[in-house]
Amino acid sequence: MLAYQAKEERACDQDGREISDIAVAVKEWSTEFSDRQGSKDVLLLTYELGSTGNVHAALDALTARGVAHDGDMDRTLAYSLPTGATDHGRLHVAVILASERKSRAAKGEGRRLPATLEIVHAIDGRITADLRDKGVEVSYRYPSSTASGGRGLTATLHRMSRDGADVHMSTKTQLTPMEGKAGKYERGETRRWIVATDTRSRTREGAKIARLMETRQPRDFMHLLLSGPADVDRGDFIKAGASFLRSEFGNHRYAYAVHNRHDLKAHPHIHVLVSMKDSFGRSMDPNIRDFTEWRHHFAQHLKERGIHLEPQKRNARAGPPPIKRWEWELFQRLGAAAPPSVQDKVLAKIRDRPTAPAIGAARERFITQKANLERIIKMLEEIGKDRQAPSTARELSQDLAAGLAKEFGRLQAAVERGRDPSKEEGKDHMLRNSPITAEQAVRAGQRIANAAAKVADKITDATERQAFEDGMTIVHKLVGLQLDARRVSKEKLRAGGQTTMSTSTTAGRDRLDENDTPARTSNNRAIDAARIEQAQDAQDHRRDELKDRKQSADREHDKEREQPSQVKGPTTIKMRPPRTNDRDRNR
Repeated sequence: MLAYQAKEERACDQDGREISDIAVAVKEWSTEFSDRQGSKDVLLLTYELGSTGNVHAALDALTARGVAHDGDMDRTLAYSLPTGATDHGRLHVAVILASERKSRAAKGEGRRLPATLEIVHAIDGRITADLRDKGVEVSYRYPSSTASGGRGLTATLHRMSRDGADVHMSTKTQLTPMEGKAGKYERGETRRWIVATDTRSRTREGAKIARLMETRQPRDFMHLLLSGPADVDRGDFIKAGASFLRSEFGNHRYAYAVHNRHDLKAHPHIHVLVSMKDSFGRSMDPNIRDFTEWRHHFAQHLKERGIHLEPQKRNARAGPPPIKRWEWELFQRLGAAAPPSVQDKVLAKIRDRPTAPAIGAARERFITQKANLERIIKMLEEIGKDRQAPSTARELSQDLAAGLAKEFGRLQAAVERGRDPSKEEGKDHMLRNSPITAEQAVRAGQRIANAAAKVADKITDATERQAFEDGMTIVHKLVGLQLDARRVSKEKLRAGGQTTMSTSTTAGRDRLDENDTPARTSNNRAIDAARIEQAQDAQDHRRDELKDRKQSADREHDKEREQPSQVKGPTTIKMRPPRTNDRDRNR
């Protein structure tokens, strides 16, 4: 990384000094990692045998019933025994403690064994028991040792062959060939035995097994990238970066170098190496929140020097995607035969080519749909200007055309600013505020459907025609939304089977009953809200009038009953209790 930093100019350390000799810098950095402990991924057990017997059959039986416990049959095991040994020999047994995934894309699968005394004793007990069953006696046990990562596994395999012994490996990891590609590493269903007789074969087979190992190597340093736009002032940008590094990592050893300092057409960026341990021996463990906070702090240092930049994440900016070590090694080994996805990522990193795959794909989709959106908007505008069309169809078309134009402009602005339009929050631009009846909606939908059919017949390209029809499906859904329960007139059919219309239209050709309804608009919602409130007040006023009329009628009826009857004849007098005000009010 220090060499990569210095490809354009020399890197500077935390004290502002140039790093002229990389070997000396590496030696200084290495002193901070002298007491580091790697993850214990490989366990090596060594035995002195009194008699060799059938070692292969014993270890094969062990892998069949489980290495660490019953059912642990997916774990890789390797052993070596001096060639030609009959009565005694030194047996090396290596067991992968790290979890082994089903494929390189799988995460968190498999079980990792900790290198504790209980696990070591359990594995040792099962090995010695199977050896004893096959007539092999263990005379002495050497202290166990562990190794870390893929390199540790390869070094362990080479160590097992020091006495000229072949290394036998039992694993389920396999490389499945794929046409036109490098192949796929995956864990198979059946176990296979491999015999590595030379250094090259041991290295090759060890690398295959290491592909699916989930190692937990501690990090010695981290690599940060501080990037800016091409039109930024280089001097202020570099000063802001140096100030940010001093404030955030003042107690850590770090080195940074500037790329594209003098290339005004490319975006400048600073590569930073930061030691994970500070001068007090404390190690940091950064996460996504820390990176987000650093991003905002760097933006503040830029702002102090007159540079206003928005702190953006990698998926929102135009930067080359990160590459992994296996992708780099695969590209170096296969070159043009590497998978196209690996080639693109590695070449983008080498050439420092800004890329944003998600934004680019969204931009291409938007450009493809641009012509169809313009066709739909133009068609709706023509319907809105056609005096021969029903007025409801004209109003709906005008509203839909205006709403689609606003949506089109908003999404186009998102694409131009580098945002994904598919993730933009939509707005309500295309729904009318005035209610319509089912008959009006059907007539408007038929008029728009007939116009869409004529436009679709003129499109020769099948793909564009299909896209246009998909767009019209959305338009028909918007027309159907006008039949929502809150938007459909609830008045019943009157004489003659006609429906009362409450929508005030421009020409009034499809309006059957005006009822002195004031014209409504679909653009000013404040006016519509005031009119709704006014209608509610009028309805309350009518309800109060009806109530007063009913009370007056009740009082007149009571007075008539209290007057003496004018009919002559025998009179019957009935005794009844006096009426009270409450009783009159209840009546």
